Amino acid sequence: MWIQEPINYDKHALWGVSHWGRKRQQFYGFAVNRESALDVYSKRRIIAVTHLKIVEWHNYKHLDWIS
Repeated sequence: MWIQEPINYDKHALWGVSHWGRKRQQFYGFAVNRESALDVYSKRRIIAVTHLKIVEWHNYKHLDWIS
């Protein structure tokens, strides 16, 4: 009758964080319409990439630095 496998919750479920429904729409609407100091605006073309620095936050990889 009972499941013999252990139940694995992700950390957000464990902490009680949820972004479903109206909350999720408000959160992403706020995040999408913002400009960040880390945004890159350039009028030059990239000729060659010699170094990349990629960082991993919460199992997602982000480009941190390029030269």
